[in-house]
Amino acid sequence: LIKFEADRIKNLLSNMDNLSAGEGNIVLEPINIHKVLNYCKNSAKNSYGNHILFEEIYDPSLPHFFANEELLIQIFTNIIKNGCEAQNDKGKILLKTSFNANKKFLLNENDLPESKPLQVEIIDYGIGISEIDMQNIFDPFITKKTNGKGLGLSIVSNSIRTLDGSIEVSSENGCTNFCLNFPLKKSEG
Repeated sequence: LIKFEADRIKNLLSNMDNLSAGEGNIVLEPINIHKVLNYCKNSAKNSYGNHILFEEIYDPSLPHFFANEELLIQIFTNIIKNGCEAQNDKGKILLKTSFNANKKFLLNENDLPESKPLQVEIIDYGIGISEIDMQNIFDPFITKKTNGKGLGLSIVSNSIRTLDGSIEVSSENGCTNFCLNFPLKKSEG
């Protein structure tokens, strides 16, 4: 697991360097979203999330979709890690997938509402996020953590944009929901 993670991070950093320099493209391949979520869950359970109960509600009918596995792992790992840290000694994280055809997003290049029906929700029951903090949650270098750098959710936001996805966050009464949506079509990239 450690070797795989080290190689994955090395490749991710290399790809990020190429993208920021305007070179290369992210390789998109058919992805099973549940395989990626289970990998991230198992990785968390073997380290920072060993005190957390993970619950899955997966839609088994979801098709593969075109994405980059390394970017997805980075996205889900960041969100899961934050959820674990928000629940100090014990807690629960719910990983949920669904097909949501009714959710429409901003207009695409043809001035039509865009559908991103593959939906992933990562829900934690920790301390929550205040309304004030919610306003700049994806801005770089903003953090409430003592030793945090404020880059995790900024990287999440940029990675989701790279995959033509979207993210919404809601937090109230000790329940924080990161809801991510992805298109099923093969994105050009």
